[in-house]
Amino acid sequence: MKNVSKLTKSAMFTIGFLGMASITSLAFADDNFLERQVQQKANISMEQAVTNAVKAVGGGQAVDTDFDMNFGKSYYEVDIIKNDVKYKVDIDASTGATANANAKISFDQAITNAVKAVGNGQAIKVDFDSKLGKTYYDVEVMNNYVQYDVKIDANTGAVLSKKIDD
Repeated sequence: MKNVSKLTKSAMFTIGFLGMASITSLAFADDNFLERQVQQKANISMEQAVTNAVKAVGGGQAVDTDFDMNFGKSYYEVDIIKNDVKYKVDIDASTGATANANAKISFDQAITNAVKAVGNGQAIKVDFDSKLGKTYYDVEVMNNYVQYDVKIDANTGAVLSKKIDD
């Protein structure tokens, strides 16, 4: 009787585990389904988003594009390589505007300011970001084999922070 009981418990555990795994996979599948549905209804196609992103940084080659949703807004995240620098540009899927459309400082000016802030070097990556209503460019600069993370205010061009990246 004990063997049947152990076998029954084992079978119940296995069935329960498989059931939970199925529910979890359905939840993830449903999440991807929702994202695809939203992307199909976007006013801007992925091709238009890439064109807008390349224009925003003044040329370059798109190397990766993702569709994403955050806080009820949908956008395309486009990675562009220009002059050995990786730019991350977010394009609003409804309007086609870049996330930095209202910034007074361009990507290139942010790079110039960040390189000056560390004395010299080569920018290797630049992202436009915002936190708590403050918009800025996050620029990674290599100088003498040391990588710096420099944040540049998107409206004034001022250096908000500069630190050695680990």
